[in-house]
Amino acid sequence: MVPHLTTALTGPLLELERHFLERSTQIEHWMRGQWQEHTPPFYTSCDLRNSGFKLAPVDTNLFPGGFNNLNPAFLPLCVQAAMTAIEKFCPEARNLLLIPENHTRNQFYLQNVAQLVTILRQTGLNIRLGSLLPEITQPTTIELPNGQSLLLEPLIRSANRLGVAGFDPCAILLNNDLSAGIPPMLQGLHEQFVLPPLHAGWAVRRKSNHFAAYDEVANDFAKAIGMEVDASGAGLGIRSQRYAMVIEDGVVTAFMPEEGGFKIEASTAECVLTSLKGYSLRTPASHSGEQYDQHESDQDSDAEPEPRVTPRGLGLCRLRDRYC
Repeated sequence: MVPHLTTALTGPLLELERHFLERSTQIEHWMRGQWQEHTPPFYTSCDLRNSGFKLAPVDTNLFPGGFNNLNPAFLPLCVQAAMTAIEKFCPEARNLLLIPENHTRNQFYLQNVAQLVTILRQTGLNIRLGSLLPEITQPTTIELPNGQSLLLEPLIRSANRLGVAGFDPCAILLNNDLSAGIPPMLQGLHEQFVLPPLHAGWAVRRKSNHFAAYDEVANDFAKAIGMEVDASGAGLGIRSQRYAMVIEDGVVTAFMPEEGGFKIEASTAECVLTSLKGYSLRTPASHSGEQYDQHESDQDSDAEPEPRVTPRGLGLCRLRDRYC
């Protein structure tokens, strides 16, 4: 089963889309190779930032929340993925201990935990919730606004194993990012799988490591689909090709990739401005900070600010409903 996501983008198939579709086999081969070469995390989510003209990943969460926001139509896929992940880490798993964050007052987070429990139980596992909160000294039921409930139980440590009363789990799943450090209760569990591993907690992770890993993945992917460029001469290494796009009402109306090495010609601000209807350049391309004129018909009190080209090129230029 493959989820079919809805999108607001419409219009003809453009060059960037065409490039991806023509190389779909290479992309699938690359994805499969990376999946086999590296051990993927048990679960993860990615933070994206959408500035209107650019979509970029800024962080990867190894202790993800938001399961309560999943599309119900994807639930069978979630259960199937959970079964595959569990079998890979612990094929004989029957009992799983889930340790959530200490947000007992955050109803949205608790609904997320309830949905995660639902997914895991549908894989055939016995699921219990163990709490790191010192005030949880006996089984405590928390009622949720959506009619669900959670039973939090105090953790019990025995030698090199961790569980709750009458429950000895094969594996421990953390939904707690350990931002306050690794509690002694979780240390030295050599006889049980702990997912994600303790060294993935925020107490020891750095976001700079995330960006270094992302840079490596992005460069490898660009090379796999034939969109890499060698910018070693500028100290930037192997990178994705530079390109510019004009997006009008959510549709890419112009795509200007650089071809033949690391250079800035087809994607300059001047090329972008030339592609915009209703605007013309007064002089040839220049990076001197020169201002470009609009048509005389636009020279009134309601006119949009005139686009400018800076020595560093064009960042974001909004002209009516166009972004470039």
